[in-house]
Amino acid sequence: MNQPHWNYFLLLEDELVGISRFVELSEDNYKAYSIEFVRLFLSICSEVDVVAKLLCKEADSVIFDKTKGSHDPNMGTYRFVINSKFPGFHEAHVKIPLYNLSFVPWDNFKADSSPTWWSEYNGVKHERNINFKNATLGNVLFSMSGLMVLLVYFYGYQSSYISLDPQNKPKLFEIESAYYRTQGIAWETSQLYVPKDLIK
Repeated sequence: MNQPHWNYFLLLEDELVGISRFVELSEDNYKAYSIEFVRLFLSICSEVDVVAKLLCKEADSVIFDKTKGSHDPNMGTYRFVINSKFPGFHEAHVKIPLYNLSFVPWDNFKADSSPTWWSEYNGVKHERNINFKNATLGNVLFSMSGLMVLLVYFYGYQSSYISLDPQNKPKLFEIESAYYRTQGIAWETSQLYVPKDLIK
């Protein structure tokens, strides 16, 4: 299967691995910000927008087209379609075992609001002179986790599993399998099993 968005995720992750040599991936450093984090944060969230749009169009093009109306789709559009189609989406846990970090990047979806990291991305994108300090390590990690969840749903919607070459598995991020093994998400050798929402 051609997986260009997954390959891009791995490229972004490689950049984060490089950054981790200078800034420890730790909650103590979540508020650290820099021009490098700006670049990475904008790249990740731009891809979040792309993949969310693809997932919504693939999962329910009728609802998606009705919801977006005459405007370009936004996070409110994606939230409506995803909550309608995938009720377990907001529960997805992602972890970075090497640094003992865990994330629930879409948790706000259950409260019908956008993730904090997404709102702060828009601030950095549109008014960087005011919001530069929001380009933080914490936002980079949460947005990367959010992108990974979207990719699991997007590719999982097309197949019952994502077939991965061992060299194409993430170096840092993984779906938290201890809990999600029962929910239908888990790493198993070269396969990334998909959420139970998607099992047809």
